Amino acid sequence: MARYFFRANYRGISVNDDVGEEFSTLQDAEAHATIVANELVRNSAQAVTVSVLSEDGILRHLRDKLLRDAPPSAL
Repeated sequence: MARYFFRANYRGISVNDDVGEEFSTLQDAEAHATIVANELVRNSAQAVTVSVLSEDGILRHLRDKLLRDAPPSAL
């Protein structure tokens, strides 16, 4: 299993994950990042961006999540 780290940008600040989590695949790490982005956007009217990083750099930069992208149950 590989260790992945996450960087979230929201409310004008950047939050870096210094611990990371282990996932079997990049797709699993991206799925986790999507969950994180969805949770953050529920608490902010601003765009949220979450990046997935491996130990050697950014692997995937998720698109900005906007409040309008959130499911109605999150509003």
